[in-house]
Amino acid sequence: MNATVRSITATVMVFLLLPVSRGQGAVGAEEVAMPLKRVVLFTSGVGYFEHSGEVDSSSRVTLRFRPEVMVDVIRSLVVLDRGPGSVVAGVYDSREPLERTLRSLSVNLADNPALHQILRRLRGRSVELATLEGSLKGRVVSVQKRTVIGEKGTEEHYAVNLLTGDGLRSVSLDDIRSCAVADDQVNRDLDRALNLLATARDRNHKLLRLVFSGGERREVRIGYLRETPVWKTSYRIVKQGDRTLLQGWAHLENTTETDWNDVRLTLTSARPVSFIQNLYDPIYVKRPEIPLPGQRRLQPGRHEDRLTETLAAEFEKSPLRMKGLFAGRAGAPAAAMREEAEAYPAAPTVSTMEALQPTAAGQRAGEMFVYRLKQPLTLEKNRAAMVPILNAMVAAEWLTVINPRINSGTPMNCVVVSNTSGNFLSAGPVTVFEEGIYAGEGLLSDTPEGGEKIISYAGDPRSLADIEEKPVSEAVVSVKIVKGTLEARVKKVVKTDYTIRNRRSDLSRSYLVEHPIRRGWTLTAPTGSVQRTADFYRFRMSVPPRSSKTLQVVEEKVIHRSYGLSSLTPDRILYYVSGQKISAAVREALQRTVNMRREIEDLERRIADLERERREIRSDQARIRENMRVLARSDQLFMRYMKKLNAQEDRTERITSQLVELRERLRRKKAELDDYLSNLTIE
Repeated sequence: MNATVRSITATVMVFLLLPVSRGQGAVGAEEVAMPLKRVVLFTSGVGYFEHSGEVDSSSRVTLRFRPEVMVDVIRSLVVLDRGPGSVVAGVYDSREPLERTLRSLSVNLADNPALHQILRRLRGRSVELATLEGSLKGRVVSVQKRTVIGEKGTEEHYAVNLLTGDGLRSVSLDDIRSCAVADDQVNRDLDRALNLLATARDRNHKLLRLVFSGGERREVRIGYLRETPVWKTSYRIVKQGDRTLLQGWAHLENTTETDWNDVRLTLTSARPVSFIQNLYDPIYVKRPEIPLPGQRRLQPGRHEDRLTETLAAEFEKSPLRMKGLFAGRAGAPAAAMREEAEAYPAAPTVSTMEALQPTAAGQRAGEMFVYRLKQPLTLEKNRAAMVPILNAMVAAEWLTVINPRINSGTPMNCVVVSNTSGNFLSAGPVTVFEEGIYAGEGLLSDTPEGGEKIISYAGDPRSLADIEEKPVSEAVVSVKIVKGTLEARVKKVVKTDYTIRNRRSDLSRSYLVEHPIRRGWTLTAPTGSVQRTADFYRFRMSVPPRSSKTLQVVEEKVIHRSYGLSSLTPDRILYYVSGQKISAAVREALQRTVNMRREIEDLERRIADLERERREIRSDQARIRENMRVLARSDQLFMRYMKKLNAQEDRTERITSQLVELRERLRRKKAELDDYLSNLTIE
C-alpha cells in the first residue's frame, strides 16, 4: 500500500473508531428553530434581542454569534419558559485554544495523527478489529513498525499487537477494515474532538446551545443584550406661512449575524448603564506567584457634568474682547422663495408633508420614552434603515439669535421650537425649510415633552451686531479698620453693549441675545423678566425696520480686601479715602495714617540720601589715595589732595552724626505708628 492510500485510510479510520450504538441512552435532543422576533434598541450602545418559539420535552436551540458578541450574550441571557419544563443547560463554545482542549482529552487528535499513532495512544484499551480474516477483540499492547525495501523504494508498514483470550496476536494495519473502542469515555472524547474539529472551521462564529427537557409542547422566549450601533434621529422643520411642521426619522443598522424578518422593533430614549465584564475568555492564573482572584472586576463609572463650570472658567480666564460688525451672506427675498416653491410641486412644504403617517407610536414608559413600530420590520443583515417616527405640527417662533460664543457673535436665524408633539425628541441634526426652500441646518438636543429648544440654522444677512465689552470699573463700597487692618468692600462693574441693527426695509425683527453668565457676578441691568440657562442670560428685544437698538448688560461683583495699614503706601491708602460711603472717623484715621506714613517715608528718604553721599565720598577717597601714591609730598597736587581728604573726612563725620539722629527719629516714628495702628478699631 503506497503512502497516499495509507494517509486516506488513516483519516477515514478515525470516524470508524466511533461505535454506531453502544447503549449510551436515548436519542439526542431535537433541534428547534428559534427565530428572532423582537428587538429593543437603546442610545447607550446596546440592544435587547428576543427569540421565541415552541419546544417539547426534549429540544435543543442553537444560536450563532460572533466571538466578540459572546461577552455580552452570556452575561445577560434570560430564558422565559411558560411550561412546566426547564432548561437543562446552556452550553457554548469556549474561546480556549482548540489545541489546548484537544490535548486534554483521553485521545489527542490535535496533531492530526495517523491510524498507527491513534492506536499507540490507545495502549491498554480494549478494541474490536474487523479484518480480512474476521473479527478480533483484545487490548492494545503496542504498535510496531517495520521497513520494507521494494521496487519503489523504502516503505513503512505498521502492525498492532493485541492481547486476546488466545494470547498475543499481531495484526497488520493494512488488513484492518474497521476498529471499535470498547471504552465509553474514549468514545465520548473522540466524539467531542470530532465535533470541535468540525465547528472550528467556522472561526468567525461561536455556538450557544440551550437544551430543554420535561413538560409538553410550550412557548419559550430567549432574550439577551448585545452591542449594537446607537440608533440616531434626524429632523425636518418646515415653515409655511404661520404653520410649522416637525418631522422626525429614526436611523438604525442591522449589524447582527442574521436577517431581521418581521421583527417587532422598539426604539427607546433610555441610556442604561452598560459596561463590559469579560466572562467569555478563559482566565488562567499563573501559580504559585499569584493566587486565583480572576480578572480585575470592571465597574461602571460615575460621571459628573462639568460643562457649565468649564465654560465659566474659560470665560473668566479669557475675558471677551470683541468689537466689530458681523453679518451673514446675502439671501433671496421671501417672495421670490415662495414663488419658486409654488412652481415646484414636490417642494418640502407643510402642505406636501403633513399627510405622512409615522410608522411608530411614541409613549412614555416609566422614566423612558419609547417608539414602537406599528408593523413588523424586515431588514437584512449589514443593511441600514430609516423609519418615520414623528410628523406633527408644533408651536414655533422664528427670530434672530446673537451669542458671542457662537460664530463670534454673528447674527443667526433660528427657530424656537416648543415640543407640543407629545413625544420625547432625542438629540439629532435638523434640516430647515422655509417656504419650500432649503434654509439651513442645526442641532437639536434632547427635548422632553413640553420642552423648548432654540435651533440656529443660518446666518442672518439682514442683521448686524456690534458687541463691546467695556473695561471693568471699581468703586469702594465700605471701609473699616480692625486692630490696624483695613477691611474694604469693593464693587466691580462690567458693562457689555449689544448694538443691533435691523436692515430689513419693511419688517420688524425679534432678537434673542444670549449673554454668557459670569460665575460669582450679579446681573443688575436690564431688569425685568430675564431667562436664564446653565450658561447664559437671555434677553428679548424687537428692532423696527432700518433701525438700531443697544442693549446694555451690567454685572456687578463685590469683593472683600484686607490689608495691614502699616504695609500700604500713602497713595494706596488715599485710594480707599476717596470712597464716598466711608465714615468720617474712618476717613480721619486713614488720613492721619497717611500723614504718619509720609513722615516715615521722608525720614527714610533722607537717610538713604545721606548713605548714598557717604558711599560716594568713600569711593572718591579711594581714588585720591591711589593717585597720591605716585606723587611726592612736595608736589602741589599732593597738597591739594590732602586738603580735599580733610574736607571729606569732616563731611563724613557730620553725615554719621546726622544718620544716628535720623535713625533714632525713624525708630520713634515707626513705633508711634505701630502703637497707633495696633489699637485702632473703627467700624
